[in-house]
Amino acid sequence: MLYNIAFLGVGWITTQVYYPIFKSMNKHLNIGIYDSDKEKITEFCKEKPVRWIFDSIEALLKCEEIDLIIIATPNYLHYEQTIKCLSAGKYVLCEKPLCITIDECEKLQCIIEKYSRKLFIGLQNRFREDVQNLSSKISSIGNIYKIKSKWIRRNGIPSSSWFLDSQKSGGGTLIDLGPHIVDLVLWLVKAKKFKVLGSKRHNIFTGKKDKYATWHKGEFDRCTELINVEDNVTALIELDNFTSWYLEIGWAGNQMNDETVLEFYGDKGFVKLDTLFGFSENSKNKHSLLYYNKEENSEKYVFNNMERLKPYMNMLNCYISLIESPDENDIDNDVNSALIAMKLIMQIYNGMEIIKNVKKSSI
Repeated sequence: MLYNIAFLGVGWITTQVYYPIFKSMNKHLNIGIYDSDKEKITEFCKEKPVRWIFDSIEALLKCEEIDLIIIATPNYLHYEQTIKCLSAGKYVLCEKPLCITIDECEKLQCIIEKYSRKLFIGLQNRFREDVQNLSSKISSIGNIYKIKSKWIRRNGIPSSSWFLDSQKSGGGTLIDLGPHIVDLVLWLVKAKKFKVLGSKRHNIFTGKKDKYATWHKGEFDRCTELINVEDNVTALIELDNFTSWYLEIGWAGNQMNDETVLEFYGDKGFVKLDTLFGFSENSKNKHSLLYYNKEENSEKYVFNNMERLKPYMNMLNCYISLIESPDENDIDNDVNSALIAMKLIMQIYNGMEIIKNVKKSSI
């Protein structure tokens, strides 16, 4: 059982997700924290017992008692902090994205074999019950020739200002929601090669206060002129064996509800997951629906979609098991698949310009 963990960054994901789950798993857990924002440290310590408050990352890394470090800082810090923590011999769980440039991604791929058993990524949607069931159906639908995937929100723009600054975030909705959807598709179909055929990104809603997430509390503190990231993306991608994949991701829109949909079309069958990832309160129903068609048979499966922390709990239980008993587990951590997903995201970014405040179609 892990007894000593440290958080790099004590923002929303730490206070609302990781900390409560870890404490529920082990009441005797010792917590260490570091954050460059001293006000956040003060706020965190008001209600939460903290054993170590570090004044630098270097001080944290020198603490031999720390078993696991959770990196939950702005995206642009992830790569450097991950390398530092791994080099210090620590187990690391880094929030997605693991990196924000092609160069960082390629450097990580070069060292991943050395640290594969010590590095974990916050990709909790792999551990959802509905996704696990979807995974079990994929192989039975034959050769997949078409994939459709989307995660779109009505009003889900993050209100923390660094999300809207490409220098700190690496991008907008594509690098925020994209790592989950892109990772899942590549992971589910075991694709290693891809080609971006075309893509578009838009900045339509970032200047509208009513399009910001109500569940992600923060400050609407940025002038629209300073916002340089996209809030919607569409892309057409070709995978191995000429599979075509349509990808749609959006922080905000005018549809009635938020939704996450994954559709896989095979020459022997079809499978579709209709659900909602994340913490949005704007779901059209309380259940995930999995549709499976093969030949003349049609099946429908229903899953509870209101236990929002459960995928994180499943993920952390898996990762802790790998840390405590690495030789007794055959669980595939598959960090490399996540890095392939990031390379695809970087290629989409490199191939498109942002379109701001489109008022009419140019088609």
